[in-house]
Amino acid sequence: MKTRFLWLTIFFVVVLFGFEKVNACSCRVSNPPCGGIEKSSIVFLAEVISVSIHNEERTAKNKEFIPFIGKKAQVKVLESFNNMTAKELVVETGLGGGDCGFNFKEGEKYLIYAHEYKGRILTSICSRTQLLTTAQEEVEILRELKTKKTVKSRIFGNVVLINREDDYSVNPLSKVKILLKNEKGSIFRTETDLMGNYKLVDLPLGKYTIEATYKTNFIKEINVEIKKTTGDQCAEPKFYFYDGGRIAGKVVDSNGNPVSGLRIIAMKIAISDGEESDWTSYDGYTNQNGNYEIEGLPNGKYYLGFNFFEPIKKEFPYPPMFYPGKETKQEAARFSVTDEFSLNNHDFFISQKIIPRLIKGKITLLNGKPAIGAMVDLKEERTTWRMDSADVDEQGNFSLSAFSGQSYNLYVYDSSTSWGINKEAKKVHIPKTGEIGEMNLVLPIWGKIEGIITDETGKVFEEASLYLQTSVGSNFSEQRIQPWNGAFSFPLYEGGKNKIYAKVNYGKYEGLKSEIIDISKNDIGKKLKLEIKTKK
Repeated sequence: MKTRFLWLTIFFVVVLFGFEKVNACSCRVSNPPCGGIEKSSIVFLAEVISVSIHNEERTAKNKEFIPFIGKKAQVKVLESFNNMTAKELVVETGLGGGDCGFNFKEGEKYLIYAHEYKGRILTSICSRTQLLTTAQEEVEILRELKTKKTVKSRIFGNVVLINREDDYSVNPLSKVKILLKNEKGSIFRTETDLMGNYKLVDLPLGKYTIEATYKTNFIKEINVEIKKTTGDQCAEPKFYFYDGGRIAGKVVDSNGNPVSGLRIIAMKIAISDGEESDWTSYDGYTNQNGNYEIEGLPNGKYYLGFNFFEPIKKEFPYPPMFYPGKETKQEAARFSVTDEFSLNNHDFFISQKIIPRLIKGKITLLNGKPAIGAMVDLKEERTTWRMDSADVDEQGNFSLSAFSGQSYNLYVYDSSTSWGINKEAKKVHIPKTGEIGEMNLVLPIWGKIEGIITDETGKVFEEASLYLQTSVGSNFSEQRIQPWNGAFSFPLYEGGKNKIYAKVNYGKYEGLKSEIIDISKNDIGKKLKLEIKTKK
């Protein structure tokens, strides 16, 4: 299986449309070239002589000029891996950042993976282009392919330290212990060199678990497999540690099965005037084995848990939990984190999932008729997140999904108008057992007022807006409603006096308006007509 450069499509976009039009770089670097080099690729070692920025225009097929902004690196070729004969050449790339440009530096040596396009040599950070100091094992693979046409089985990679406080700078980690264990129980050991690289060659084929141990007990695991298939006889697991403290553990359910994809939050605590307050949150997600790790933690005190920020969802129907197995933040353990010691085995054992339940009900108007056009929202009281919503049917019925033992706020909307209402209808607590009971709610609307806006000839007048004036006691409000093709519909609320009129806000009839008319419950069901007189 030959190496596939997934960045090729991205780079063609850059070439054809200009670097400045690519707003964000998103790509995945390909696997090591254990099965050979792609025919369209150019792979070589080079030393950068000079780097310059070019801002020019190029002619496209349609004769239009395309802006080109990027870097050109003049390089001296030190060694070619696929019969390239040039001694010097120019490699083009983007400026860096969102356009996927590679940051070449004068005087540095690189292993470069590139493509040729219309006589130009192109590369990007989405290729395997890298500093020669980090590519020693890859160079050895390329030399084996060049002379022997095949490579030895191997597992290689590197270990780096990422510093969040220093703009996520990356530094190699030396003398990190690497342990490989295969499915037969055989163990292989090595450690990283000064550049953070490690390798083990001529390994038996099969599945491996690889451990990297940093400091005393900062341990990471990666599972890989090397096979006889061409291109699969080597693997390149890379380990990334973060500078700072670390918390790790596992989450399992009541049956002992791992819970994957669950967000675990470590909340840093601040103390001010003897009072405790939440400061900053850090998180990590459980993997397929239920394991999680939260890294790069500044020194300080923390508490740990899950589902206390997010609402309870069907993907993770578990109640909020704080370490060690507590229901409230007040009961949660507080523990100190330092950058010298990893807090392992902070495990969660979830007793049982929360049972989903169905809320059913009916919404009517003040006149007892079904509230056709109404919508219901269910929001979790703890987080205020919307958990479910539903439109009522022609009989005013609705149903919503909720979880047992949880409290919610039920909101009713009149969704058929452009401005509607937002009425908190009811607080609901879902019992763990027993009947929930039907939620019968009343939307405080008598019905809908409908009509049309015309000119004096009876023709629909589309440019006018509708205004609804409502007064209750000394309170007065005015709402603007934009009709559709001259037609309007709006709810008539309980209480108060209501008046409507139409007005033209723009065009040659700007300022003209209809008469102001009073409306009441008696107008529900009627087809009102508001007339704009355009002639004197």
